[in-house]
Amino acid sequence: MCTIKITTSYNCLITNTINHNGILTSIPKKTLNNTINIYRQAVSYLIPIVNDHWNNIVDLPSLKQVNYIEHLVHTTDKHTAVYDFDKLFYKFPSYLRRSAINDAIAKVKPYQTNYNKWLQNGKIGKPPKLNCYHFVAPVFFKSNMYDKLDDFIIKIKVYHNNDWVWLTIKLKNTDVKYLQRHCKSKTELSPILVKSKNNYYLKFVYDEQVKLNTTSELKSRIVAVDLGLNNDATMCLMDSTGTVYARQFVNIAYEKDQLTHLLNKIKRDQKHYGYQNKALWRQVNHINEQISCKTSLAIVGFAITNQADCIVFEHLQLNSKKRGKVKQKLHLWRAKHIQAIVTLKAHQNGIRISRVCAFNTSKLAYDGSGNVTRGEYTINGKTHYNYSICKFSTGKQYNCDLNASYNIGARFFLRAYDKTAKEEHKVKVKASERTLHTLKEYIKSCV
Repeated sequence: MCTIKITTSYNCLITNTINHNGILTSIPKKTLNNTINIYRQAVSYLIPIVNDHWNNIVDLPSLKQVNYIEHLVHTTDKHTAVYDFDKLFYKFPSYLRRSAINDAIAKVKPYQTNYNKWLQNGKIGKPPKLNCYHFVAPVFFKSNMYDKLDDFIIKIKVYHNNDWVWLTIKLKNTDVKYLQRHCKSKTELSPILVKSKNNYYLKFVYDEQVKLNTTSELKSRIVAVDLGLNNDATMCLMDSTGTVYARQFVNIAYEKDQLTHLLNKIKRDQKHYGYQNKALWRQVNHINEQISCKTSLAIVGFAITNQADCIVFEHLQLNSKKRGKVKQKLHLWRAKHIQAIVTLKAHQNGIRISRVCAFNTSKLAYDGSGNVTRGEYTINGKTHYNYSICKFSTGKQYNCDLNASYNIGARFFLRAYDKTAKEEHKVKVKASERTLHTLKEYIKSCV
């Protein structure tokens, strides 16, 4: 079995704190805000220092890099600091200081990489700039910055009145129940203090070791998924012989109707009043997120129900300029976000993820009859228009997304046959022209 490490997180909203008399009080937002700001100031101060001494630490292990920078900024009995970090950040906790150094190193490293590339390319264009201010968040390491009294009450060290003091927080019952139900078997890491829209959260981070199944590709049962604009997802369960055992369409109709309604409101405001309605756009983003989550859960649920070994997607390239009537739909389409959620959920259940060439999966008929005509179909002699329907050159009418899912699954297995076959027995058809018909013909030729 192949073992991978998965890192997940859960945000707990900070609503109540407990004072020294044991009484619940409202959260001191100013104190939490100061804690985040002083940490960001420390990272901003350390970034130029790390950059100046980069040549001395670039080849060192990560722990020695932190120790080297810490000796420069922190005075101990054995040596004196070169910089005034201790004076500027009085009583700064040691663990938090090392966390700030780690963040500073992480910000300088990509700058140095880009700067070296700029030098190697002959200094063409403007040199990259080192940004010293980043929206980083403080990490509360156990015992030094964070202490868990029980499941509901925790203590964190915060910056209050020019000093670092302990703040006792009571977590919400719903958050505690969720963590007990879903995260009890996972390894808990240090929490992070996060600010979002004037609210403060403790982000609890967890590691878990997951075993992925190692069934060979040619013996696997896969779920081939075609993500679309009309149907959110179209799936089929397939094996290496090209046999389709199950099919399912995912269409989150209610949320999509809400989305269309809100977009029409936004268009009306732009047309008549000439301004962007931020509140409506916020609702659009929330609904879009809901569609992504529900689609992802449906895909993983279908794979688990049918005991699939792998979920196969198209390798989508969505960076090109969007044109045409569906330009707005393409901008709002979260295909890559759906794939990212499915990847996490699938790995947690031991299911592998794979991607295949996306060219012509919808354009080519799965039965090998060539290109299809999309959008037109005939019922009782009358021509109708629906982009989800396609017509084969043989006159057959079929769902275009389902046709694409067959071709996606076929390309996965044809690639697997290519890996194991000798040179003379490899598939002679290009990856962008392979269909379900190609798979079945190849199997016949090998028998």
